[in-house]
Amino acid sequence: MDIKRLITAIIICLGVIAIPVASAAESNWYVGAGTGSTDVDASALDDDSGQKFYGGYQFTDRYALEGGYTDLGSFDIDVPLVAGDVEVDGIQVAGVASFPLRDRFSIFGKAGIYMWDSDVSVPVLGSSDDGTDIMYGFGLNYGAGNWGVRGEWEHFDADDDVDMLSVGVIYRR
Repeated sequence: MDIKRLITAIIICLGVIAIPVASAAESNWYVGAGTGSTDVDASALDDDSGQKFYGGYQFTDRYALEGGYTDLGSFDIDVPLVAGDVEVDGIQVAGVASFPLRDRFSIFGKAGIYMWDSDVSVPVLGSSDDGTDIMYGFGLNYGAGNWGVRGEWEHFDADDDVDMLSVGVIYRR
């Protein structure tokens, strides 16, 4: 990840965390983190695990804007006589639509953009690539007070398609 993307990610995360902490009144801000399994749609790459950190603002009980950092993992290159890996991470911004079910459960869908960076590491050779592509997903929330649990599936179109199935925690202020 280049320095410009890293600085942008830090500013987004600090902004999402600092604003609700500074406000004593009830707010609509939230932060979360998750981990899960990633599946890349490339036969020469093995699947891995990924992590994410995100924050957002809930404009209404149904609509939010969310941003965060997602590390899709380090995929081992599975080709005879070639050892190495491909690392993919980036920043995402998405609109989120939630629909309450029963009691404390809700389902949601989201769509947005993923600004990604990939690094290929093999002996003697190495390369990197980056881009901005679409991402989308859906999931299930369970909330109890300020804390909740979120399970979701996300699709990232970063040259090769990558799917992430994750579970995480969310804190709503």
